[in-house]
Amino acid sequence: MKKKNGLNGVRKIGLILLIMITAMSGTFATSAWIEASNIATDNLALVPTYTTVTYAETNGAGVQLLEFKGLIIHGEDGNANLTVREIGSSEMYDLLGTFTDGMAFFPFASDVEIDNYQLIDESVLIEGVLTTQYYFEAFVADNAIAKSLTSYEEEGAEVSIIGYIYISNRDGSVVKLEQEYSLYDNYTGSFEIEQEVYFDYDGQRWVAIVSETSGELTHTLSNKSVELTSFNVTEEFSDYFTADTYMR
Repeated sequence: MKKKNGLNGVRKIGLILLIMITAMSGTFATSAWIEASNIATDNLALVPTYTTVTYAETNGAGVQLLEFKGLIIHGEDGNANLTVREIGSSEMYDLLGTFTDGMAFFPFASDVEIDNYQLIDESVLIEGVLTTQYYFEAFVADNAIAKSLTSYEEEGAEVSIIGYIYISNRDGSVVKLEQEYSLYDNYTGSFEIEQEVYFDYDGQRWVAIVSETSGELTHTLSNKSVELTSFNVTEEFSDYFTADTYMR
């Protein structure tokens, strides 16, 4: 009987330890997410002076149709209002304007509502940095993704986003973001968007440095046939400044 009670005691201790470890893991998961959110929130007003853009487009058969390079320059006028100058093909910017405004989008933006997030893995190596991986689901107001996205939905509608965030185990900042979402418009067609965004943090300023976007545009023609176009966009961001009137 004593041995049996001793075994029960070990089981109880094991169960207590398991509960404690689970609780600690849950606390870490929450605190790491909150720290990353705080760092991002402190840097929402940072704007890249320069966004270099490389755009390539192929048809359903994989044949390259277009390739453009461009430059987006952000600045401020005398009234500290954000200004935008686009250098390059207007055709490229017409398409880009449906899902980007030349600045990286991320889930901690002011108009984003995180519906759910879950700790996935506490040891993922990203660009030489050991990170914790989270899965997230979010709803976002149209203009938080792009200034012209309201043309895709009724004004005030929300877009659902799912993805993964990788948070540095060293300093608590987001190192990488992976996300995907869909857009639809009766005139343009439907977009399927996948994005990877890489960030840099120097202990004070947390900024996006490069964004890789791939997508498919499906458009139903007047004869009911379906036209498929694939595209890849690389955006590189540099020379950040603080625009007090701007908030992502």
